Parts: sequence; structure tokens; C-alpha cells
Amino acid sequence: MGKVKIRAFILAVVAMLLVACSDGEKTTKNMIQQKDFSDGDHLLKAVVGDKSFYYEYSAEKGKFLRVWVERYEYGKLAEKAGGVGIGMTEDAKGEMLFYFLEDSEWDNFYLRKVITDESGYAVSNSQIPKPDEKLGAGTWGPVINDKMEFTEDMVLGYMAFFEADDGNSVSFRTNVTDPKEFIEENGDVPLLYLIRASLSDEDEWDWNNETGKE
Repeated sequence: MGKVKIRAFILAVVAMLLVACSDGEKTTKNMIQQKDFSDGDHLLKAVVGDKSFYYEYSAEKGKFLRVWVERYEYGKLAEKAGGVGIGMTEDAKGEMLFYFLEDSEWDNFYLRKVITDESGYAVSNSQIPKPDEKLGAGTWGPVINDKMEFTEDMVLGYMAFFEADDGNSVSFRTNVTDPKEFIEENGDVPLLYLIRASLSDEDEWDWNNETGKE
């Protein structure tokens, strides 16, 4: 099976599984939290692999949800990977899934972002450079675990990579939720990928600046 067909199959499976997971419960609060892969999501976990980030959220009618990925080198923004967003046509609950697929022959991660709500889903596919071979130590996980308010500027998760012999010596903080502070506190990390999100009242988005907002 060719790579294009494999990616199409993955998209179809992920979309079906995410839509099936939604319980349809209405809400008027803007909240977000990590969603664990349950026993029923074993196929989804098998498809997306280990470098995956899964969240559930609630949002009010009229809000605009956007997600994207940023890559930092020693605290400096190096690249953004294609954002995707949806507008809330009603008070709704939904889910977000980010995953980084890799192959030893690929120079880049294959990055996919999926957002679902009760009216459908939005998907973004892109590529982002993999760590240099000298960066042999890595850690990744969510920044947000428990339910909290979904705001206009958030870090949801991270992937950090270090030189193999520095993995235990570089200080890395994951208990900071403010994006600017999170980046500043981890400015010594050689390579940092951040899962970013925004839930706002604005329907326009300036993708060229550092926050993805106007």
C-alpha cells in the first residue's frame, strides 16, 4: 500500500473513531482537559502511535477554536506547522488529536491535527523537521491534564529533545501553562515542539505573527 493510501486510511480511521467517541452532551462552558486512550480506543492508539496528544473540550456558540504546532530551537521560534480551526455554530463538546508519525527514512515528522465537534471535523496535514541525530534523548506529554478554562492562548502539550548526554542535566519545566513563560523557562532546551491552541471571539487569524493571533 502506497504512502498516500496509508495516510488516507489513517484519516478515515481517525475521523470515524473521534466522531464515535463524542457523547453529544451540550455545555456552555469553555473548558479543556487531556483525554486518555481508553480500552475502547485501542485501535486509535495503534494507528497514531506513541507521539500523540489527545484532548476533549467544550466551547460556547460563536467561539473560534484554532490549533497549531510550533518548533523552538533554544527558545527561539524556528517554524510553525499548519494551523487548523473551526467556528462553533452551537454550544458543543468535541475532541482534538495531534500525532507525529515518523519513519527512519523520513527527514520530517508527518504531522496531523484533527478537531471534531458535533457538527463535523477539521483536519490539517503538514510536515515538520525531525530532531537531529545528535539529539538522542527526548520526552513528551501533555501540559494540561485536569479540566481547566480554555483561553485565547494556551500550550497543550510538548515534545522536548536533548543531546544524549544532557538529557538528565538540562532543567525542563512542564508546570507552567502561560505560553510565553513556558518558552522562557525552557530556553535551554535544544529542540522543543509545542502544541498550541486558542479559543477566542475573533474569526480572523494572523498566521504570520508569533502567537497566531491578531
